[in-house]
Amino acid sequence: GGGGGGSSAVTHVVQILPQAVCHRSKCFPRIPTLACYSPGARDAPKAAEGVAFLFTYPACTAESPQLDKGEAALLSTSLKSFSQEARKLAREGGPGGGFRGYECQEVSSGAFMFAFPNLSEAISYATDLATLLVTLEGWAPELRDRGWESGRLVQMGIAYGVPVSQCEHATTGRADYFGSVINLAARAAAAASPGQVLVALNENTSEQEIKRLTRSSAGVGELARLGYYRFKGIRERMKVVEVVSQAHPERKFGKPRLSKAQPAVKSKTLWSMWRWVEDLGELGTPLGSPVALSPSRKPRLTSPSRSPNWV
Repeated sequence: GGGGGGSSAVTHVVQILPQAVCHRSKCFPRIPTLACYSPGARDAPKAAEGVAFLFTYPACTAESPQLDKGEAALLSTSLKSFSQEARKLAREGGPGGGFRGYECQEVSSGAFMFAFPNLSEAISYATDLATLLVTLEGWAPELRDRGWESGRLVQMGIAYGVPVSQCEHATTGRADYFGSVINLAARAAAAASPGQVLVALNENTSEQEIKRLTRSSAGVGELARLGYYRFKGIRERMKVVEVVSQAHPERKFGKPRLSKAQPAVKSKTLWSMWRWVEDLGELGTPLGSPVALSPSRKPRLTSPSRSPNWV
């Protein structure tokens, strides 16, 4: 909430309850103020109504052993700048002047989990965030001189569904969710290339639904169809699309990383071939490598899903 007496200071307001009556946490009304700076647990999207989750993963972290101390310090500063911009973007420009998205947690610098009431708002937010990354303030000239792009600093994944449950985190007090849809969004982010935004849709999502989703997601120029994939721990196969922004239509990254998402197949022979290809090792750029920030890196192996035999 905002500070009183015309002050512009931001105050973090918490509710204190003894453990014996902690179940009463939602019995009291929200603070009657229009000066709320950041949403609390009660403002989070309701699990029963369906939630779109967005995960952001830094393509390279300051802890990478391949960085010297100077590079690590510069990258750490850049990730902090990204975190500030991501939070600012989530707080502003939502429906009716409200919030765009709810920050569930930041596991490490730049590694966020956001929740949105619907899929189009999550995609629109991710699009704006990816566009912001291209010209990220705080991206050091020294990193640019190495040929590293700020636009490749983070990779993102989105999924929509109904979580199994929703509660307040025991440590942070922020809304926390449980269920396979959260795992799916995290897997999609892990399968994305640095700078890419992937969306894992239900297998039966029609072309008309994808077109409607494209039109309703502000800033999106195209949801490029990448095919059907299976993710670890997810029973259903998913239709995966890549978010391409109107501002940067040339920024297309293509298929998910083969080591993180498996093309959905019917043929056992093809499946055996796929396992053999996967066993060759990491086919994408490993997370934590500064090579991920450079557009001149070697291209990935072509996905077998380009073959007409893959479905």
